[in-house]
Formats: sequence, structure tokens, C-alpha cells
Amino acid sequence: MFDGMVSHNFQTPAIQVENWRANLLFCMYNEFCTTEITVGGYASIEKDELKQQMYPNPANETVLFKLTPQTTVEIYSISGTKILEATLNLKSFDVSTIETGIYLVVFSNETGKSTQQLVVR
Repeated sequence: MFDGMVSHNFQTPAIQVENWRANLLFCMYNEFCTTEITVGGYASIEKDELKQQMYPNPANETVLFKLTPQTTVEIYSISGTKILEATLNLKSFDVSTIETGIYLVVFSNETGKSTQQLVVR
């Protein structure tokens, strides 16, 4: 189901639902699914990767961020030009002053880095 997103560790229907939900949420927040989120056969969606949120996407005026503590945000154009310097615990960013297109948003904290695409209309 969903191209291998569901865990093979099923024991009861309740656990199946939790594993399916966790893996579905992981794939919604990441562009591709390469791992299952399971801990001892049970799903866990309390991963830091899932807590870095950016919305709305695509954005017209302002993009909002929901981040884990001590997370910096950098925004780059597709050509590699830095649009926003590393900013700690950013809450929002005005995109109305930048050109329409696709941008890369880099989230960094003590556990590592992750990148998401931002579409500006």
C-alpha cells in the first residue's frame, strides 16, 4: 500500500493504523519515502524531520514556519543565490518582494540539516 510505505511489523489492526499513519505523515513532509518510522515494531511520528513545517506552499505573500527549537533557516534560489542568511527560529518570511519561482529552504539544528522546496507565485 502506498508503494511500500506501510510497515511489515503488523500485529493487530490498531498497530497497523498507527504504522500507516506515521509512514503517511512522513511521506507527506518529505518528497520521497526511503525509510519506515518504527520503534520496536510500533510507529512513532515524533521525529524531528516532521516538526519542520513551512506553509502555505506555494506562497504569494508570506510563508510561515513551525520549527523545533534552535533551528536556523536559510533560503536559496535554484541558481544557488542566498536569499535569506541563516536566521534562528524564524516565524515568517515575506516572499512578495522576491521573484516567482522555486526556492530551496534549508533547516539546520543540532540533529542535522533538511531541505524543502518553496514555490513562490
